[in-house]
Amino acid sequence: MYWRDAGSSDWERDQIVGNTTHFVAHNVSIDDFVFGVAAVGSDGHQSLISAYVASDRLFRYIWAAENFADCPGLSVSFRW
Repeated sequence: MYWRDAGSSDWERDQIVGNTTHFVAHNVSIDDFVFGVAAVGSDGHQSLISAYVASDRLFRYIWAAENFADCPGLSVSFRW
């Protein structure tokens, strides 16, 4: 697992978590960091780091709802 400050472009910290699909990083705020993971093969080769970045889909829905709210006959609904 890798993480970096939200404003940084380089991975600053890492932690080996082993062969798992679940890990809890204690005392690390998800608001302050960007997280990424990489796989390591049995031969030691590592994949590229895949980062989690929040989708802007919600913001697109909000923008559409705000900008088209006054259009007659248009209904905007959200499905979570």
